[in-house]
Amino acid sequence: MAHRNAYNRGRKAAKLQRTPLWADHHRIQQIYDMSANLTLVDGIQYHVDHIIPLQGKLVCGLHVHRNMRVIQGRLNESKSNRFDSESV
Repeated sequence: MAHRNAYNRGRKAAKLQRTPLWADHHRIQQIYDMSANLTLVDGIQYHVDHIIPLQGKLVCGLHVHRNMRVIQGRLNESKSNRFDSESV
């Protein structure tokens, strides 16, 4: 439980640090809403994925709508913080 809490705090801090002033917060929220709606409708867990990870080993992306997509949770979990240039 403590490990999960620390992980979640780290993710939240990374989002804050990687969100530029010019980010479109309305579009970002729409993506999170789409993920939640798909989960409810399909009964499959969907996640918001940062195409270029916020905390990647080789590259770090921004928390902006153009770096986000909705994918199935199992695919996002298998991706971890890796950047796959072919998925861009």
